[in-house]
Amino acid sequence: MRKLVVAGMLAAMTLIVTSAPVAAPHIGGTRLGPAVVLWGGEPGYVGDLTLTAEPLDPTLLFYRFDTNADGSTRRIFVQLSNFHGFAAVDFATGQEVARIEHPAIPGVHAHRDGLQTAPAHGLGVTPDGKQLWSTSKVYGYAYVHSLPDLKEIARVYVGQHPEWVTFSRDGRRVYVAAAGDNQTFVVDTTTFKEVARIPVGQVPKRNATVVLKAYQ
Repeated sequence: MRKLVVAGMLAAMTLIVTSAPVAAPHIGGTRLGPAVVLWGGEPGYVGDLTLTAEPLDPTLLFYRFDTNADGSTRRIFVQLSNFHGFAAVDFATGQEVARIEHPAIPGVHAHRDGLQTAPAHGLGVTPDGKQLWSTSKVYGYAYVHSLPDLKEIARVYVGQHPEWVTFSRDGRRVYVAAAGDNQTFVVDTTTFKEVARIPVGQVPKRNATVVLKAYQ
């Protein structure tokens, strides 16, 4: 197992290549530091990958991936500090190929306080690889883009200061941690309609989907 470093002006991450496919790429932590697990492949050194980011001195906040038909990594989607949106990086070339800024939502007041340099801090790709969800703490909405073309297809209200997102195993539901509401919003990924609000603890930010075995 070797590491592939993606370096920004103030941040870097380690990509771990595994010998067997994983359920979904994700960010986490290992003894090597912050890490992202890639789709399965032959272990070994892959190469150096550098993201040149604007504006100056950004921090790489969040990472997600989409894949090619054979399951190999196509692009890395990255949220940056002080940028209201995300960038897309071609995995094969290491070049930034798109930067999408989330537009203002008419009639919705923009919240600029308490962003902690992270106006967008939640990113997720649906299990079928057809949608990219990105949360906005500025407007309290999730912006949904189709994959692979990155066209915006929906905007969904998901509470005050929404943070991380996670999906049900079948991809029919997305769960968004709304830090400002002490709730998790549940949204249907087909209709883009809210289906539930789950009361949770104070200031929820991190969430994940896990599958537990039943024990007798």
